[in-house]
Amino acid sequence: MKKWPRALRLCLAVILIFPLGYVAWGVAEVVSEMPRDEFMSLETARKLWGESPFDADKFKNGDEAARASMAVSILKNPKPFIGKTVPELRQILGPQTGFYRFDMNPAYIISESDKADGDTWQILFLIDRHYKIKSVKIHKN
Repeated sequence: MKKWPRALRLCLAVILIFPLGYVAWGVAEVVSEMPRDEFMSLETARKLWGESPFDADKFKNGDEAARASMAVSILKNPKPFIGKTVPELRQILGPQTGFYRFDMNPAYIISESDKADGDTWQILFLIDRHYKIKSVKIHKN
């Protein structure tokens, strides 16, 4: 059996691999935010849960009420989280308790209704195509 010329193998590799990378990049960007998603404003969050300063240990070990009270503080000053990788974020906040789309974007439940048709809210950390945190929002799950 003849071996294909190196140039032809390289061209085929580029033709086959490039579209896969492009699709993966596009999915990461598209998954980051969908048009029908519902997000909560800073003002509404402040009215519902108040505003406590962010404390990593209290967030990591606290319940939903403790986390919810820090949501406004996190949204007002997201800089400590922007640019972090998901594993770095988990070291700070603990394992994620929520999800957004395909578990690519870490999320932490901050308010869950006891009713079957009630609202569940989470702090959502959206990632960019380099899998680093690009923004923080409060999302209705």
